[in-house]
Amino acid sequence: MFNTNQLPVQNLAIMKTDQKSTECTRMGNYTLSHQGTFQGRHICLARDDQNKTYTCKRRTGAELNHIRKVQLVLGKCSRVLPIMNVVNTGSVLTESYTFQDQIRGSLADLVARKGPLPEMLAARIIRQVLQCLDDCHSRGVVIQDLELDHFVITSSSDDRIFLHDVVDCDIYHPDADHDAPINPFTAPEVMMSSQHTTTSNIWSAGVMLYVLLSQHWPFFGNTKEELIQSIFSGQYFVHPCWSYELRHLFHCMLSVQPGRRLSAVQILKHPWFRVCEAMEVRQKLRSSAEQHYTRSTSEQQQFSRSTSEQQQFSRSTSEQQQFSRSTSEQQPQSGDDK
Repeated sequence: MFNTNQLPVQNLAIMKTDQKSTECTRMGNYTLSHQGTFQGRHICLARDDQNKTYTCKRRTGAELNHIRKVQLVLGKCSRVLPIMNVVNTGSVLTESYTFQDQIRGSLADLVARKGPLPEMLAARIIRQVLQCLDDCHSRGVVIQDLELDHFVITSSSDDRIFLHDVVDCDIYHPDADHDAPINPFTAPEVMMSSQHTTTSNIWSAGVMLYVLLSQHWPFFGNTKEELIQSIFSGQYFVHPCWSYELRHLFHCMLSVQPGRRLSAVQILKHPWFRVCEAMEVRQKLRSSAEQHYTRSTSEQQQFSRSTSEQQQFSRSTSEQQQFSRSTSEQQPQSGDDK
């Protein structure tokens, strides 16, 4: 069944671990463990002599040369997960290992773990995706077959998003031909030309945003032909609780005509982001006010208890003094006894 209506609800693990390859292996200053695959590539965890954990990937010589070529064009891109070190095993042309900061999951993992995200959180995430696209597009670089797994999380707070691997990037050329697979992220024009462009990246980013907010594909079908028909129709369900600004943003990203889509830098200036920022500010102010009210109420209750205890002590002291006076009056005088 080719059903692409709903995303899998199970957690899409960052790494499918081979049971036979959990033993530790030493490579230079690193200890490798939990070997497996991610995005079809060999991957494992690595720990250096300072006990810092990295994600390690096995690379072919061709992949490493491609990475260096793209990085030379991109330069220092803040939203691309940098390669911290490269370790060669034998010939540089055959196999190498690259080391990056530890990955805690992909955007696909985040959706599977948290379900549909509120607009504020989705805005923070897709903003970083668009910042990465803007950096790439401004340097003539496009991302091939852009999808949720291309962006990974490196912090436990789920708010730091990076492009995982520039091996999936390429320098745009009008005559370039790419064997593009057909999936729910594929733009209509890519299925006709097999060529990824800046506008096709925007379409894929729009699909990513839709999935983050709904945990469903905007375009789907039970067969490959139905999926293609759904994508070319450009028709998708709009949730009634979504803001007007969000609906307009989808219109600007998921237009079947590439020329009507906004660029990454234009989308970053879209009113939806300002609306989400205002909502986040109001939420922080409301949370601060609630904390202040809770603290004030707690202090008032504590003061009331203290005052009540003090009044009880005063009443007890007064009763004791009254009892002492009563006892003193009841004692007989010594002169009368005589």
